[in-house]
Amino acid sequence: MDESTKPINYDFLRKLVGIEGLSNVLQKRSTADAHAEVMRNYHRVFVDSAAPSRLPPLHTEKRFSDRASLRITQPPAAELPADRSCCAQQQPGGGGSLLAIEYKPHDIREFTRRAHANSKVAASAKPTKHAVVQALRRLLKQPMYERTAEENDKIYQLMRNIEPLSSQVSDSLLKELATVVILERWPEGDVTLLAHGSLFLVLHGCAVALTEPSMHGMDDADEAAFIERCRTLEKDEQQVIKVGEMFGTLKYTEQPRSGDKILSVYLPDDGSEFLKISSYDYQRLKQQLENKDETEKVGLLLENPGYTLWSRQPLLKVVRLVDWLTVPANSVIASEGFKAPFIGYIQSGTCLLLRKLVANKTLKNGQEVQRTAHIVMSRIGPKQSFGEASLLDQEDMPCTLIAETDTVRMAVLRPDKLAELDSDTRLLIGQSADASLGKMPQEEVEREYVVQESAKEWNETKQAVVDEVINARGIRPGVGKWAK
Repeated sequence: MDESTKPINYDFLRKLVGIEGLSNVLQKRSTADAHAEVMRNYHRVFVDSAAPSRLPPLHTEKRFSDRASLRITQPPAAELPADRSCCAQQQPGGGGSLLAIEYKPHDIREFTRRAHANSKVAASAKPTKHAVVQALRRLLKQPMYERTAEENDKIYQLMRNIEPLSSQVSDSLLKELATVVILERWPEGDVTLLAHGSLFLVLHGCAVALTEPSMHGMDDADEAAFIERCRTLEKDEQQVIKVGEMFGTLKYTEQPRSGDKILSVYLPDDGSEFLKISSYDYQRLKQQLENKDETEKVGLLLENPGYTLWSRQPLLKVVRLVDWLTVPANSVIASEGFKAPFIGYIQSGTCLLLRKLVANKTLKNGQEVQRTAHIVMSRIGPKQSFGEASLLDQEDMPCTLIAETDTVRMAVLRPDKLAELDSDTRLLIGQSADASLGKMPQEEVEREYVVQESAKEWNETKQAVVDEVINARGIRPGVGKWAK
């Protein structure tokens, strides 16, 4: 194409005529370097319309902070955008100095993608200790009986970021504690606070530990040994408990003698504020959750037909040893030919029972090969159990269990817990199990395999016929006027 008919890149032309050293009203002649620079780059003013690359943005000059500084060194090729390589390329016989236009995308999708990425990072970032403390101070100013469910949920989310608390208390119990925590304010300082009946988090001010240790952890099971370990600190040994740190206990600790000050602190400042969790509320809520969990497990076992006639004593023995387990879809719970990992009592969801079969399969080229197929024989769901015979009689599982629904929730009795039961209870579990679970004759497995393979081949044949008819008319589902 003739240069006189080619479109002009006016954006690049403005940069070219602005090179320092060209002739103007104050300078009659151009410098040799400026003239050479123009001659090396003038052909780039004309844009080849056949080139697949797009034109640079028309208002690039608005993003240049210094219009006079146009001589820059060529950046590495890896740093240039693939569709903007024409804006900065080494000229044959030229030096290292050339004109390079800074590329900034105008596609809004590029900016929204970056904004969403930043928002996801900000949302997933763990809040700082200072942010948690300030948010708790603001929320706890509302009395406990006036807080809404939304405010209690915010308090729960904040308490999950308090490491000494979240690591020792379960999420379900922590959520209940969020409804009973209060803000305790001490308007006057120079007092001693006895913390043997509550757990405190410093929100404002500070506290000085008078005894060591200053906190009774949940893992300190032996209370007598803890009391024996406590000692009063000398003046030079006392440690300051700062904002965001904790002291006290969730277990009520009796003072062995009236003169002792176990778990006591000194408040030097006026207006100290603390998040307070009463050990009485903790024990009460913990007992309520344990009773609720026990009732739920008892109801689950009694719904199983084999356990309906059990008396309460052996039922409670089993209930106190089982744990809850939730598995996602397509998870292999037990494998055929191996021992069951646990005894499972399904509460919600369904599982597929699969049998393994080695069958001959004819390929499209006529060759016959042996393939291992897994045939779905049946399903088990709520009010059913599995694994009793495998663990009690040390037998391999007769079938494979795979979670079918999105989630399968069950109560599981693991082998180490099963060993803690007495022989009578274990015998009772074995008698209550479904002995026929997964145990099908080989002929039935082969017959079911033939039925499923025939149905599969028939579906493939129907689909092929439908595709042939549709394609014969030029119909393409999802394209053009057939798009949804």
